[in-house]
Amino acid sequence: MADYNINVQVNPSDLKSLDIVQKRLQSITKTPVRLNFDVEYKDLDNALSRLSKTADKYEIKPSIDTSVIEEAGKRLSRLGSGALQKVPELIGRMAKEVLSVDTAMSSLYKATDETSTKYNRFLNNAGSASKSVGRDMSSYISQASEWARREYSLDQSEKLSKTSSVYANISEIDDKTAVSNLDAVMKAYNLQYTDALSIVDRYNKLSSEFSVSAKDLGAGMSNAASALSLGGTDINKALAMLTGGAEITQSASDLGNTLKIGQMRIQGIKDSLEALGKESEGVESISKVQAHIQELTKGQVNIMDSADPSKVRDYYDILQDVSKVWDSLKNTEQTYLLDTMFGKSGSNQGAALIRAFQSGQVQKAYDASLHADGSAMQAQEKWIDSMDAKIQQFQGQFQELSTTALDSDFLKGAIGAGTGFLDILTQIADVGGTIPLILGAVGGVKLFKNLDLFYY
Repeated sequence: MADYNINVQVNPSDLKSLDIVQKRLQSITKTPVRLNFDVEYKDLDNALSRLSKTADKYEIKPSIDTSVIEEAGKRLSRLGSGALQKVPELIGRMAKEVLSVDTAMSSLYKATDETSTKYNRFLNNAGSASKSVGRDMSSYISQASEWARREYSLDQSEKLSKTSSVYANISEIDDKTAVSNLDAVMKAYNLQYTDALSIVDRYNKLSSEFSVSAKDLGAGMSNAASALSLGGTDINKALAMLTGGAEITQSASDLGNTLKIGQMRIQGIKDSLEALGKESEGVESISKVQAHIQELTKGQVNIMDSADPSKVRDYYDILQDVSKVWDSLKNTEQTYLLDTMFGKSGSNQGAALIRAFQSGQVQKAYDASLHADGSAMQAQEKWIDSMDAKIQQFQGQFQELSTTALDSDFLKGAIGAGTGFLDILTQIADVGGTIPLILGAVGGVKLFKNLDLFYY
């Protein structure tokens, strides 16, 4: 047998890192993803290990038994290049999934201030929690980060992330929009995090029984909830007006703006309208608005509460009263009334809303909203059997596997040492010329380059 004496100066930290990489790669074959070539890979690994066992501290002086190399090459040749080329591709994909999860966790760290124990517990639970709602891990964690930015605790954000995932699933909206829409309504009506699912219940119930989508209802409520809640209109009445009116206008988002402006005009909040850049022409004090509406409706509609004359009535009740006398008004009176209540730019949508009251759709939507409990999870159970859900769950399973096999700390170490690994292999190849033949057969050089994925 021929001997090859190779003298290469090696940093001891590089050897340690190389050993870590080898152990990690070996651990992958123990995961649920069984690689068909695991036995042959172990033989190759044994062959390479024999080369490194003779290393003397910081100098590599192996006496290479070429028969071992030849035998390893024969075994590897039986696998075929197609299967072997999947090794670096698989490792690269897993590393990218780890990066995706790590990026999401980094956002969570910035938005919260918890102990490492709580973060570890959250991450350990994220895999099963995300799969239970049909999302991947990075999506689930990113939503928790969005909730945490809105001043919810980590525990609350964890639970809210499940709710916003369900909303995103059944309404087909992106994660950030799901969180934003729900949070707007929760804050407007001072709802607790445990009440978040009840909002999704209402959206789903109404979208299943009326010609309006859960996505549009969320957008409309984001625009209208704050003003309507301040005016005393509860969430069910607000949703009923949006639902009934949007069946006609086909835009719950625009109708939400109209309701917001209408509520502010009734209350005579001129400064706020101007601050929002909204039409404020004709907006006067509440007493003058009251007098004008009573004059146009011949005293049949009163915007003030009879029990408390200093308080404006519920906007829903005011519009319902207007709808009852609407047909008795002259065209000019109807026009002036719409201008007073909605402004010229919102008069068309205001008229559609009144027609929705007259048809009874608003009242039907109100009753449906009152009886919506459990609707969201029923829809979620149907969705979870869809192809989209299965793909999301598969992605979540792969991310969980990837974070187990290649955790982010390992990847960070591999990135730092990656260049050193390649330097060692290059120096050996320059002298011996035999190792690249083996590494080339299994895509070994590509494997290490893929571990160094952050450099391309």
